[in-house]
Amino acid sequence: MKRKQNVPFYVIAILTCSIYFAACSIDKGKANLAKTTVHFKDSIRHYFAVPQGKDLTIPFTFYNTGQHPLAVLEVQTSCGCTKAEFPSRLIESEGQGDIVLHYNSIMNIGYTQIYVTVIMNTAPVSIHTLIFDVNTVPNALYVKDYEELYDEEQELKKKTGVENAVDGDETQAEKNYYTDSLAYDTY
Repeated sequence: MKRKQNVPFYVIAILTCSIYFAACSIDKGKANLAKTTVHFKDSIRHYFAVPQGKDLTIPFTFYNTGQHPLAVLEVQTSCGCTKAEFPSRLIESEGQGDIVLHYNSIMNIGYTQIYVTVIMNTAPVSIHTLIFDVNTVPNALYVKDYEELYDEEQELKKKTGVENAVDGDETQAEKNYYTDSLAYDTY
């Protein structure tokens, strides 16, 4: 006696493959766009020291200096402590966009340099590198465990207004980093 199968295996395989190839064609569409040029504002940054457990929000502004729409195809960071947000829409000619990095210093102590690889539809190169470094400073008298660091992080998130003005606000990128005068930002 033969049992009936609800859905044959080959039907599932064909559906899975068609979904996979449809998703790949979306990325190929952006990769086949006409080449353009880009300019990054302050592509190499040196941030001032931050206490361990403090988060930095780092916006990198870029400008489409070419004649065609600009697409950010992919952004990769060199460390798991940094997450990237980037626009999925096309940036029109003479338009601007932001790649926002979120650096979490909870697991780092000392000097850390992060490289961010950005792939765009640009010429003569399509791979661009953003670099920032920061020195994470621990409490000199006591090394904290993970629970204490987590509790401090939650307290820092609660601070607003006057407390933030007194303690400093690292999210204001223009006020807490400096750049190299010899850095080339146009590709």
